[in-house]
Amino acid sequence: MSEVSIYRSSNGDDWILETGLDGSRVVLHRANPSSGGKETRMAVEEFLQRGGGGPEVAAVRQAVGGSDSSGLRG
Repeated sequence: MSEVSIYRSSNGDDWILETGLDGSRVVLHRANPSSGGKETRMAVEEFLQRGGGGPEVAAVRQAVGGSDSSGLRG
């Protein structure tokens, strides 16, 4: 598995793109330590479908080449 840090918010939250050996891609959100540091994983497709206009969404779109792993344009 590989991990690429794709975005860090001003409050210290991190978004990381994980790619499995089988090519599957997951977005890992790691909350900042002061808010508990909880980690949440979500398939790229689900993350992009939830949408929103936040910079973390734009960073994920850019990291996956403007599309999710199903080929759908975000």
